[in-house]
Amino acid sequence: MIRPQPTADPGSARWDAAVAAALLVVIAVMFLPVLHLGFWGEDFFFLRQAHAAQHHPEVLLRRWVEPFNRPLTQAAFFLEFRRWGLWPAGYLLDRLLLHALNSLLLYVLLRRLLGRGTAAGAALLFAAGVGFYGKALMDAVFLGDSLSTFFLLATGVAAGAGAGSPRRGGQWLGGWGAAVLFALALGCKESAIMALVMCAGLVWVRGRGWAAAVRTLLPLALVAVAYGVVQMAGGSGVAAVLRGPQERLLSAPIQGLRLATLMLLPVQPASPLLGSAPAAVRAGVGVLHAARPYLGLALLAAGLVWLWRGPAAVRWLVATFFAFLLPFGLIPLEGDWLQIRYAYLPATMFCGLLALIVRWLWARRTRWGKLLAVVILAAALAGDAVLVRALAAKYRAMSRAPENLQELRALQALRRSEP
Repeated sequence: MIRPQPTADPGSARWDAAVAAALLVVIAVMFLPVLHLGFWGEDFFFLRQAHAAQHHPEVLLRRWVEPFNRPLTQAAFFLEFRRWGLWPAGYLLDRLLLHALNSLLLYVLLRRLLGRGTAAGAALLFAAGVGFYGKALMDAVFLGDSLSTFFLLATGVAAGAGAGSPRRGGQWLGGWGAAVLFALALGCKESAIMALVMCAGLVWVRGRGWAAAVRTLLPLALVAVAYGVVQMAGGSGVAAVLRGPQERLLSAPIQGLRLATLMLLPVQPASPLLGSAPAAVRAGVGVLHAARPYLGLALLAAGLVWLWRGPAAVRWLVATFFAFLLPFGLIPLEGDWLQIRYAYLPATMFCGLLALIVRWLWARRTRWGKLLAVVILAAALAGDAVLVRALAAKYRAMSRAPENLQELRALQALRRSEP
């Protein structure tokens, strides 16, 4: 069984600087080509909303994505629009910089729990796009997930510091600091509510008794209650889900497991990327897609075993991963389609688990264990690189489609017509 390795010197500035530099290099190698992408599809709706908000600030208070309240995401995108206008590379560069910060925060969050080496491996895998395959970074207007993930991971770092503090003042400070960051995360996207599971697990792993747990978690609970009251009173998406059909709530775990299988096998029969693939490849993808329910059950069984027998840090990682998957199950999608874009937040814990597995296999004394670790790591990175390039080519073609170029020209003309 995998045993977490405590960090002997978590404040090593030299090591942390090397990790930060490596994260920037990985992101540059993997994702700089996406800066050539443009706008397409629903991007123009959000651009028009931001344009309207320049003259009518009350637009920022409306729901841009019904029925969800995401005021901080809308405000942040409005500021981007003021800065970049209709230059898509500026928005995409912001996404990459935010992704770099998220990768570094993931390293800081996991460092004390899993050891510096494993935490660095998880952060590098996440920086490369493993688990979400870069799709969340290729859409110029898709800001909510990456921004809420930033505040959510920072919430975990603050809560972990509070839980590990030997003093009451430090515990209260960590709890209220985490609460402020938690509120910001909820203002970006409602799925950030799952930070409660992450922080409760951190307090359990690193806490110092019930009193310390209360000091750390009480501020978070107060924010969650206030958020719930506001959402229910305003009839938001959260209220719609809770008041909607119960079947939707019951199916959320199943849908979350389906997303987890897509993170492992990022192929679907209906994907446009398979349009020019040989018939044998398309047939193989169909077989894999049909096997997703069984793969999901296998993942669930493995997760339950780790929750039952794993060390505390590993249990926290598994529980947080499954918690981050649950909100996806509440998103209505057409037919049997799965959207890897929503895997950005779960990919943080997915990469942590993958790094743990690779470390465990490498630590085996057998040659086969080390070979399997290399194969798993190479397959993950190679598949990630291929899919990132394929998606970038797909979206580059979409942004140059006549209907999207026409939308862009219309918006450019609208901006030029204003004084």
